[in-house]
Amino acid sequence: MSQVVWSYHLAKGDSTKYITKLHEKYGPVVRTASNELSFISASAWQEIYGTTGIGKVYEKNGIAYLQGSQDITNIFFAHSQEHAAVRKLMSPAFSDRAIRDQESLIQQSIDQMMSSLDKRTGEAYFPAADGVVNLAAWFNFEVFDVLSSLCFGASIDSLSKGEYHPWISVIYTAIKHSTLIQSAHRLKPYHWLLEKLIPSDIESQYIFHLENCTKALTERLKKTDNERPDILSYLLDKMSHDELLDNVNILVTAGGDSTATTMTSVVYYITHNPHSYKALVKEIRDAFPTEKSITIPEVMKLKYLKAVIDEAMRIHPSVPVGLPRIVPKGGRFIDGQFVPGGVRLSIPFLWFTLS
Repeated sequence: MSQVVWSYHLAKGDSTKYITKLHEKYGPVVRTASNELSFISASAWQEIYGTTGIGKVYEKNGIAYLQGSQDITNIFFAHSQEHAAVRKLMSPAFSDRAIRDQESLIQQSIDQMMSSLDKRTGEAYFPAADGVVNLAAWFNFEVFDVLSSLCFGASIDSLSKGEYHPWISVIYTAIKHSTLIQSAHRLKPYHWLLEKLIPSDIESQYIFHLENCTKALTERLKKTDNERPDILSYLLDKMSHDELLDNVNILVTAGGDSTATTMTSVVYYITHNPHSYKALVKEIRDAFPTEKSITIPEVMKLKYLKAVIDEAMRIHPSVPVGLPRIVPKGGRFIDGQFVPGGVRLSIPFLWFTLS
């Protein structure tokens, strides 16, 4: 029953703020449930997330990674050894060569976004005569158009229409669904009853998301002569249908939201820091005399741009929640204190941005 308060805040959506307040009141280590601790020290961060080696890794807490059938292993949910195997299979799709192969697609997408912004298309996101633009929405259009092309070989065309595709809208509800599932499972054996209390509109939109993902994958698998290699081109002969579906679902859901959030954060913070804005503009314009001279390899050389992105991610992490782990068998010492094996641990990333 000690999980009730924690589950409540998870379901409410303010768990990161709640745990931050607990640390402010009680210090660097907080017990959030009978078998769960939260740490905020840098040394604990290194110990929990940086330890490697068979039997030494702090494995993912399965209760926090629940959704769908829970039978398929994907890059996000997998434990250490399984994760290494899946990552090895997927790494060719994200190599420098693979990214360069996608450069023309990314360039075309960016050109389309800039053209749409210039022409003031997508009326819903130019809400007033003063021309104020909802850039967060446009970054979502950009990211999900690119991701759908990379994962399924076809864009969902949000940029050309200047509006959210129905699939994008329900993706955020699917993320809420996963949080509610976790909240329920923290209260076993009553989880089966609590799952029935998940609002029907959230449940139906999660199902709609899976149906969209399944449909897009099915259409992609029908294609045998793709002009441009996509992510699935590297995985078709390495994964089963269910494994492909599970992994592209994660790439679209987690990859899309976190990328669009980071892009929005970068623009917000850089426009609120004039000195940094001027320095970034100078670096970019000194490096590129024309828009066409901008290429991925050359962009990778921009040190100040990388620093801006890193800083935006530090002060506004797109994933602010603690990523739950479990202490290995035999227990470990964390910050000089022994923690028994099986104890659940996490570090609330939001705390570091507010401290």
